Amino acid sequence: MTNGPTLLDGGAATGVARAPASGVGVGVGEAARHRCVQLLDRFELESGEVLRQVEQAYFLDGTPNDARDNLVVVFHALTGSADAMGDWWRDVVGPDLAIDTNRYAVLCTNLLGSCYGTTGPSDPARRPFPEVTTRDMARLLGQLVESLHVPSIALAIGGSLGGMVAMEFAATYPALVRNVVVLAAPAEHPASAIAWSHIQRRAIAAAGDEGLEIARMIAMMTYRTAGELADRFGREEHEAGGFAVERYLSRQGEKLRARFDVHTYLTLLDAMDRHDVGRGRGGVASALRPVKGTIIGVGIPGDLLYDPLDVRRWTEAAGAEYREIESPKGHDGFLLEGEQVSSLLREVLEGVTATEDYLPGAVGGPADGRGLHQSSKVANSRNGTRPHAGESARAARADVVILGYGRIGRELARQLDGATGRIGVRVAAVIDRSGFVLDPNGLSGLRLETLADSKESGIPLADAPSGVRASASEALASIRHQGLSRPILVDLTASDTTPELEEAIAAGMDLVLANKRPLADPRDATGGLVRHAAAHGRRVLHEATVGAGLPLLDTISKLQESGDEVLAIEGCPSGTLGYLFGEIGRGIQFSTALRAAMALGYTEPDPRDDLSGMDVARKALILAQLIGYEGSLDEVEVESLVPEQLRTVTIAEFLARIEELDPVWRDRVAGVRASGRVLLYRATVTAESVRVGLVAVGALTSFAMMSGTDNQFAITTTRYRANPIVITGPGAGVAVTAAGVLNDVLKLARWR
Repeated sequence: MTNGPTLLDGGAATGVARAPASGVGVGVGEAARHRCVQLLDRFELESGEVLRQVEQAYFLDGTPNDARDNLVVVFHALTGSADAMGDWWRDVVGPDLAIDTNRYAVLCTNLLGSCYGTTGPSDPARRPFPEVTTRDMARLLGQLVESLHVPSIALAIGGSLGGMVAMEFAATYPALVRNVVVLAAPAEHPASAIAWSHIQRRAIAAAGDEGLEIARMIAMMTYRTAGELADRFGREEHEAGGFAVERYLSRQGEKLRARFDVHTYLTLLDAMDRHDVGRGRGGVASALRPVKGTIIGVGIPGDLLYDPLDVRRWTEAAGAEYREIESPKGHDGFLLEGEQVSSLLREVLEGVTATEDYLPGAVGGPADGRGLHQSSKVANSRNGTRPHAGESARAARADVVILGYGRIGRELARQLDGATGRIGVRVAAVIDRSGFVLDPNGLSGLRLETLADSKESGIPLADAPSGVRASASEALASIRHQGLSRPILVDLTASDTTPELEEAIAAGMDLVLANKRPLADPRDATGGLVRHAAAHGRRVLHEATVGAGLPLLDTISKLQESGDEVLAIEGCPSGTLGYLFGEIGRGIQFSTALRAAMALGYTEPDPRDDLSGMDVARKALILAQLIGYEGSLDEVEVESLVPEQLRTVTIAEFLARIEELDPVWRDRVAGVRASGRVLLYRATVTAESVRVGLVAVGALTSFAMMSGTDNQFAITTTRYRANPIVITGPGAGVAVTAAGVLNDVLKLARWR
């Protein structure tokens, strides 16, 4: 949630532990450059911890073009800063250089946990600082790219730690980046590098800030080669005494101590040691093969820190290209061999152009989904081979898998097929309790309608032509091997599908949910479905879980993004109960009103899920979690409308006996009406408590004015305390629920 980019003067040191020694130089005739800071009110880490008031410092050099597809993202190494053009890569980035700021907008951020303007442990108030990972760093950069409304990125590049983050960025947003260049970096931190980190930590533990100097000297012995040190220093003695190589190492340590923060150094070492792009994604191949753009891994023969054989291995696993930089300097060659790096980057950037066909992949992008396709001038595909015919179109497509082909699922399929201007989004598979039907080339509208007719006639999908009998888990396992493009799984069931959804996330699927149970029922050991998705770089949208097609969650998100605080939400989030109480308020018998609601499709499959209050409780809990509530479903105060004697009987017996309830409700409604009030079932949500149950409200209040299946929500915030925001509209029904799901599907298709 972004509070917006704030422009700071390039020479300012606000929020910076120690500025880079070179600073920001502006020569005669050059335009002034400014360091910017993106402010976010919260950022959830992979560990589940939440950072508040997060700052992300960055430079944006050059100008975005009209299509906003000329962005190059540069990631710095361990002790680098956001100033690639003015400081550590000035021979590669700048006007008329390989990454030409006359042609490209170049974004370089200070990585999360660093000390050059981005939130990290250099601020004493932030200590102890939580564990951060390269995946966290990539996701934070993703927030910034999203705010810039960039549909696709021309190049993401980084070396060493920066290369690890570039790799994570590509895996997290696989359809966003057209080219990825990873310089001298592993897919997972090797044991030898972890050992070097351990030695450096021990030096710091023994000597504190002075230990940072020792750690730097240790690191320098992995950044350079024995041959380079021999050629450069030999056994030459220094005029101040001792050997010249000793003085060189000491000076490197002193310079780092003068400009860097020891707590930052330890935080970034830990992040590097935990780096593993395949973690939680099924390995390196599963993590990187879905990336739509070209990936190039660059090794440096003689690199003592990251053996080029390790780089070659991960490129082969990922189906990427392998290149080498020849350098006697070893690991630091990616910083020092400017001509070789520049030659590679010119080849990469000149080998891909854009045409007006491109549809964007992931983070951000214009609201209409407009963007650019790679043209036929692309030299290589993502696997280092010529792209197959139609590969560009495939990269732009989003394949939808519908889990739960009941009334809402069938209506969603119709809306997807019937919507105009939705090229690139299609249904690839449908799943019900019996099995599934799949066509990797997309199920046509006629095929979907035939399946819908069969379902309505009582024929399960497994018995339909081309149907396969399978459980939901088995169906998803089969579907994941079909190579679907940018798959989106839509869960329209009413079951606890958490295990299946987690499998789908691990297989690279984003999720759209109308099913409340995975979000509201007791959390599993992964710490929640949304957190599990974030760890895999996937998204979960679930607007329809609370208000069907109403823009409720979107409104709450926008309020929070603007810096407002949601204090309380009161709502009648059940179209079923809204309809029911509206009918019995007009004198209709309770049993008659309930049967009508069932016939109209307003109830859950078992209407006691509505009458028990658990459906409302789940919706209320989902809302509460958005505003900071940390309790579980068991802690929600729920008033059930199902008498004790009818809670455990079969659905058939329950329906046969509901006339028993008519006198009770007739008397109760009459008593409330006599006092000039109306009976409602309402949820009251704050960050501290959640309650759902019956309330009697004045007949002239907005809640009393609802009709039919209307839902209504009153959102009280810091800014809207005296006059809460009120959202009202249909909250039940097949068509409106499917429309709410469709909006989330289209939103994901634009993002990915």
